[in-house]
Amino acid sequence: MNVSRAAAIAAVLGGLAWVVSGLLAWGQDVNVSIYTVGLVCFLLGCLVTQNVFLYAQAGKTKEPTWLHGLELRVRKAGEADFTKDTKKWGLEVFRDENTGSLIYISETGSISVVPAK
Repeated sequence: MNVSRAAAIAAVLGGLAWVVSGLLAWGQDVNVSIYTVGLVCFLLGCLVTQNVFLYAQAGKTKEPTWLHGLELRVRKAGEADFTKDTKKWGLEVFRDENTGSLIYISETGSISVVPAK
C-alpha cells in the first residue's frame, strides 16, 4: 500500500469519525479531542492526496505524421457521371507515431481512428 492510498483511507476514516461523533453527541457536552483527531486526519489526508488523480505524462510523446491529403468526389443517387458540380470532400490522413494508428480527419471535423495491425 503506497502513502497516497494510506492517506486517502485516513482522510475518509477521519472524516467519517468526525461526522459520526458529531451526530452521536449532538447537543451534549463532549470531549473535543475526538473532533480534533478527526479534523486533523481529514485535513492531512486532503493535503497529501490532493494530487493523487493527476498522472504525469510517461515520457515525451511524438507528433503525428501527415501522410495524405485527399479530395473525394461524391455523386448523389441517380447522378450517372462526375461533373464540375459534383460535391467534393477534403480528407487528411495522419499516423500516430506513438501507437501506429491511422487518423482520418474530414473537412467537417469528423474524426476516425483505425488501430494499427
